[in-house]
Amino acid sequence: MPVRTEGHLGESNPGPPSYDESAWPICVMKPPSSSLSPAHFRAHLDNVERAFVRGMPFGLLVDARGSRPFTAVQRRMIAARVRDNYDRHAGLLKG
Repeated sequence: MPVRTEGHLGESNPGPPSYDESAWPICVMKPPSSSLSPAHFRAHLDNVERAFVRGMPFGLLVDARGSRPFTAVQRRMIAARVRDNYDRHAGLLKG
């Protein structure tokens, strides 16, 4: 079922990430235009992980236009989560 959501963590997170699965199996993720707190960033990674939980092959398109660069800590968190998802859900992420 197609899903299009914006970050759901409340007003304290201006410019939340958005997730568009309306063209599934392509999932379009748009990072926020502002910095995320550590808690909001972890929630963002959890939201991206929902695509893996479907158990179906998919492509992830990251539309980073207008977003802020990730910090070194955030990049390490992303890399760790990607490795974990790759190991647990091998073959699902096609690009």
